[in-house]
Amino acid sequence: MAGGPAGGPAAQAGLTGSTTSTTVDGRPSAIGGDVIVSVNGQAVKQFDDLLSYLFRHTAVGQQITLGVLRGGQSTTVTITLAARPTTNTGG
Repeated sequence: MAGGPAGGPAAQAGLTGSTTSTTVDGRPSAIGGDVIVSVNGQAVKQFDDLLSYLFRHTAVGQQITLGVLRGGQSTTVTITLAARPTTNTGG
């Protein structure tokens, strides 16, 4: 899903997801797209770093700044956080 749900904060900010699939060490991996390297100046080395920061330091409606690698160039993107979409299990 490139940039998150259609119309979501990531898509509105212009973030792009992976564009290609490949196999690395026998496991499917997505490659290409933007790589988030920081959130509000804090380094993001793995996805859990981003999730942990968002959970501990942010709230819905807050603006955050992401450091992003895009096509080999560093840039920043400002995003206004929204509530996570709910999942309907149909049950």
